[in-house]
Amino acid sequence: MSIYYQHCIDTLGWTLDATLLKSMQEDNTKELAAIDLKLKTAQDNDADTDVMDQHGCKSEFLFRIGHKEEALAVVKTALEEKHVSTGQKIDLELKCVRIALFHSDTELLKEHIELCRTLIDEGGDWDRRNRLKVYDGAYRILIRDFKTAASYYMSSIATFTSYEVMEYSTFIQRTVYLGLFDLPRSELKEKIINSPDVRQVVRDVEDVKNFVESLYNCDYKLFNSQLLIAYKTICRDRLMAKHVSYYVKEMRVRAYNQFLEAYKSVTISSMAKSFGVSIDFIDGELFRFISMGRLNAKIDKTAGIIETNRPDAKNAQYHSVIKHGDALLNQIQRLARVVN
Repeated sequence: MSIYYQHCIDTLGWTLDATLLKSMQEDNTKELAAIDLKLKTAQDNDADTDVMDQHGCKSEFLFRIGHKEEALAVVKTALEEKHVSTGQKIDLELKCVRIALFHSDTELLKEHIELCRTLIDEGGDWDRRNRLKVYDGAYRILIRDFKTAASYYMSSIATFTSYEVMEYSTFIQRTVYLGLFDLPRSELKEKIINSPDVRQVVRDVEDVKNFVESLYNCDYKLFNSQLLIAYKTICRDRLMAKHVSYYVKEMRVRAYNQFLEAYKSVTISSMAKSFGVSIDFIDGELFRFISMGRLNAKIDKTAGIIETNRPDAKNAQYHSVIKHGDALLNQIQRLARVVN
């Protein structure tokens, strides 16, 4: 742990204990030498399985003590060994994904997830395929692709075995947050609220349970208070923390849209009362989201009401066809000029 200790000294201003640091470095050197000896013995005896095991032990040890590049180099060496099976290659690539995930290296994650997917398509088993979905879901959270992450996580609830990446309770909590973000209300009850696997975990986490049920039951005052708790929870989540402001904003937009769907017009004071906030706060919130095009409504400040103006579905479809048709014609014209 010498690298992490040095990092804490540099970033947190800890006082350096030279004796402790030297002791850590000596222990690391001693353990690494023992692993290298076992690896050499396995190579001298042409024991392919033992060689792969020792490569795995060495990369895991280097990863554990903070040597990212060295750990990746050992995995690369292992992949170049003779008689490496497809299953072993997948396990080694998944190890690279875990290293990249720990360091939040999205470029490295993307590269090795694609390599894993190719290997699994060639001959991966059911367990490795499910593990990759959880790993890929974590990557999608890091790059703020919550929709894809939600799909991967919800399809992995019953088959989750990736305890080396996250605890099951953490996985379920993330799945609930992602499901709230992505699922329409008609599917929320079936896939989240009534899911036996989800209920088994969230019944012991009252805040998460109240958060999802308050939105589904249209209890917006409770939802607002639970959203604040969710904000504090997500701030401590290493995958979602940097997206917390975006997530909270999107959940507020979703709640406002869900509330306004039931009305053609509603007073500002009534909406403010339903959400448990002041009239000035809800007025400012709605003005901002309406101006951004996130809410189909307009505010009549004089009358103190909010009028919804839901777009005509057929008209919107017509304009969409015209727009995509124009784009297609432009592409055909460019292609024709190239061909000619």
